Amino acid sequence: MIFCCSLLFLSSGPAACLAAEEGAAAAGYGAAGELPAPPSVWAGTDAQKEYLVRFFAIKAEDGDAEWRASELNNAIELLARLPVPFRSCTRGLRRVKAGRKEGVKGYVEMNEAPVVFLTSEGADYRGISGWLVHEMTHCFQMAHPEVLAAWENKFWSSFVFFSDPKTPSATVYGNSSSKDDMAESVRKYLQLGKGMASSFPDRYEFIRVNIMAGVEFEPQPA
Repeated sequence: MIFCCSLLFLSSGPAACLAAEEGAAAAGYGAAGELPAPPSVWAGTDAQKEYLVRFFAIKAEDGDAEWRASELNNAIELLARLPVPFRSCTRGLRRVKAGRKEGVKGYVEMNEAPVVFLTSEGADYRGISGWLVHEMTHCFQMAHPEVLAAWENKFWSSFVFFSDPKTPSATVYGNSSSKDDMAESVRKYLQLGKGMASSFPDRYEFIRVNIMAGVEFEPQPA
């Protein structure tokens, strides 16, 4: 199953990411407990979009599909749990009907980075947190190519025409590339929580230290 599209690494990414992080920290909105309560689903999507811009510096836009209040509510709940250095590398969320291929849950476009596109299938309330954090990891990679390089050096072997993981990724799809290995591993870091540490201890510790700023999660119910 395909989750993401092609990526572009931007030299201006780290600066933009750092600026958003510093702005959030200055406003005192670094952790979920410090955030004001978000608008309810009954307040409507406009209020939710304003909340996203004000407290996360993330602009949620309608593409060829419109955001539903329930979807934005779940996105807000996820973003509030994520550490500022990670979430601030994503600056936009755009709702679309589908990707270029069947089964695509979300993707990141080269010319739209760091914007995450979520499809109707990916925005389903049961799965939005997994697909969203996967694509947000690609935005993080764009802002921090040095972290991606360290990941590749630690977990991947490079050959002339191809590369292979030194040890299996957290998912089968993660074995397809180093970028998706990291994105899928971060998805499992969120979903499996501390339970991932026993199955993939090296990947878990790398994510905890280098991507999630020490933030750990409890396992999510299936």
